[in-house]
Amino acid sequence: MKQLLAFCFLVVFAACVNAQSGTTSKLTGTIYGASGSVIIGAQITATDSKGQKFTTVSDNNGVYILELPFTKTPLLNKREAKYNITVAYQGFRISKIDSYVFVPSKSGKMYLDIALEVGRLED
Repeated sequence: MKQLLAFCFLVVFAACVNAQSGTTSKLTGTIYGASGSVIIGAQITATDSKGQKFTTVSDNNGVYILELPFTKTPLLNKREAKYNITVAYQGFRISKIDSYVFVPSKSGKMYLDIALEVGRLED
């Protein structure tokens, strides 16, 4: 009986460890200025709780794409990660979003458009 119980524990433990394996999904959106025009070349950075940074720049259409890891734990029905998001571009204030909860959608993307305010980067 003890052997069967130990075997069951190992199977469940292995399944839990395997289920928590990370995977990635895309965070994408458009960066806008205060007038509604797109911003080309804005720097977008997502920083996780461990301090790991993921950075990209917006393209000629103001669109950015970040490939971000998240934790997948099916036993707890949880698929998410938290990131601090910053967007910087010369002539605009730095935009900061703290503890942004990133939950990948079934399409493999989550959308986040950001509008920047005119001002200095230091503001």
